[in-house]
Amino acid sequence: MFMKNHSETGNAPLILVVDDSQLIRVKLRNVLESDGYSVAEAADGIIALELYGRLNPDMVLLDAIMPEMDGFAVCSRIKKHSPGDSTPVLMVTTLDDEKSVNLAFESGATDYITKPIHWAVLRHRVRRLLRARKAEEMVRVAHDQIKQLLASITNIFIGVDPEGRIIMWNAQAEKIFGIPASGVLSKPFKTCKILWDWDKIIGYVAELLEKGGPMRVEEIIYVRPDGKQGLLDITINPLPSDSVKLPGFVIIGSDITEKKKMDTQIVFSQKMESIGQLAAGIAHEINTPMQYIGDNMVFLRNAFTDFCNFNQHVIELVKAVESGTVTGEMLSAALGEKSRLDMEFLASEIPLAIEQSMKGIDRVSKLVLAMKDFSHPGTTGKIFSDINSGIEGTITISKNEWKYVADLKTDLDSHLPLVYCVINEINQVVLNMIVNAAQAIKDAIVPGSGDKGLITIKTERKGDFVAIAISDTGVGIPGPMMHRIFDPFFTTKDVGVGTGQGLAIAHNIIVNKHNGGINVESEVGKGTVFTICLPIKPKEVDG
Repeated sequence: MFMKNHSETGNAPLILVVDDSQLIRVKLRNVLESDGYSVAEAADGIIALELYGRLNPDMVLLDAIMPEMDGFAVCSRIKKHSPGDSTPVLMVTTLDDEKSVNLAFESGATDYITKPIHWAVLRHRVRRLLRARKAEEMVRVAHDQIKQLLASITNIFIGVDPEGRIIMWNAQAEKIFGIPASGVLSKPFKTCKILWDWDKIIGYVAELLEKGGPMRVEEIIYVRPDGKQGLLDITINPLPSDSVKLPGFVIIGSDITEKKKMDTQIVFSQKMESIGQLAAGIAHEINTPMQYIGDNMVFLRNAFTDFCNFNQHVIELVKAVESGTVTGEMLSAALGEKSRLDMEFLASEIPLAIEQSMKGIDRVSKLVLAMKDFSHPGTTGKIFSDINSGIEGTITISKNEWKYVADLKTDLDSHLPLVYCVINEINQVVLNMIVNAAQAIKDAIVPGSGDKGLITIKTERKGDFVAIAISDTGVGIPGPMMHRIFDPFFTTKDVGVGTGQGLAIAHNIIVNKHNGGINVESEVGKGTVFTICLPIKPKEVDG
């Protein structure tokens, strides 16, 4: 390896002059030094090669005809031992025949001028060749830096030119797909043997080239080098170009398989934590209807026993009538049982007990179903889901959290379309919002006053989005804290009341996972409104 050239270190460019004529060497030195260059001299080819290896000049002015080793041989030796060297070699000779010119360029010369030297031409050629070399070196350095940058990027980075051929394939792409760059560079992108949904990828690329904007593609299933399925999150960006109608593109992405598993586990754990916090209230909500169902069952059992006793007297009386053996005692006993039975009371109360019990059973069934739907891990993928139904179930299991401090009013759009989402995660967000609203209202009302606040949940369609607005009449959020409410572990609640994870998880679910948005408006002393916007049908859904 040669040392850095002088121009790269900030010094004047060093030019090695090689000529067996001292007169010409002196003249060349005077001209070049007057133009600000440094000069080294060699009288023959052997010395020239030694100086070239030691000084690593920025340019060589090389005579063709010299004793022992001519300029053609010197040039060939330089290029042979340093194939990546961009140092220009300007051949200076009296030879001007076609064969000599061809031999010079075949030997590796960059340019060629003849003697007697036209000094203005020489100066021009030197300046031009040094500028070209500097530009080439800058490109080389930039190329090396880009290679280092691409190697250090932890994301997949694949570049495709306008002809559809791969021009960039970084180390992370090699690692994720198990395909070396040497096997794909300069080859058509469609032949790179990535095991993923090619129809979907090509469709997104076509849409990108048509519209000209970046395309984000979430949860692309692919096959890892170990044969297992993985998930990719990628963005396809057009390469800027003014010279072609269809530009190339860059794919940037990462394997989100483990992150997806972790996110799912975090949401499920938070869901289980919520169920644990609500457990006492849920037990109370179940216990209340079960208690009056039990009381009604005792009442109906006793009434049934009395009916059976009365029915036995009636049967005996009928048999006696049929046999003609009726006695006054038998008639008195039957009438006495009828009087004790209080038929009018039972006729009015039994239907009420049955109806009340049926309502209690329905209440418990809905609560159990809501708990099952909420606590079950469910699908990890998105499906078209009924947002209103999810909200109603979440309200059911959270009732004991808000019923003592607030009334809850709903205004759910009956024509709301199904939304492409992970419904269990949306339910978790709604639960966090309801619990936060109840706690904010509890902080706002005077203990023992009997006053209640109001929680309102409204759904409506807004263009291509569904909006869920959850408002409360609680204490509100102070202005300085508004920008921090979605930060992990940030909370305005007392120690032990909240972990500060609820809104952070809600933000991650709505914004990052569903490409939606959460807006918050609040006024201290009056309350807060959280508005969640979810895209009805994100771009990854066809049709």
